[in-house]
Amino acid sequence: MSEANKQTAIKFMKALCDGDVETLKSVSTKDLTAETPGTAKVCGIRSYDVIMASAAVFPLITKEGLRVEVLNVTAEGDRVALQWNGHSTMKDGKEYNNHYHNLFLFRDGKVSKMIEYCDLVLADAVLGPYLPPNG
Repeated sequence: MSEANKQTAIKFMKALCDGDVETLKSVSTKDLTAETPGTAKVCGIRSYDVIMASAAVFPLITKEGLRVEVLNVTAEGDRVALQWNGHSTMKDGKEYNNHYHNLFLFRDGKVSKMIEYCDLVLADAVLGPYLPPNG
């Protein structure tokens, strides 16, 4: 199951960053939450609906989505840790290149929770104005 979960975590992240909401829904539980710990504007716990709305925004604000460069992926039991870099150019020409570490929790082969760590100052500056409010 660990290998399948690794591939599902990567598929989830790529779908999120590409704005592929249908694929994202197919690998997520209906009670999915995403948490970005911290005090920045982009921090908080997001519900399934907010995650899907956020994914739908990426194609509208970027030239070609957020390209996922997987660096490391580790799985144990129902958890997957994914270290990756994201590369993007916003429609206004700003570069958005961030470093991420995500912890995915699985239930029945689908992502039920994601905890994300990244450069929050950069995320606030570039993505913050576009994201729906936390919910």
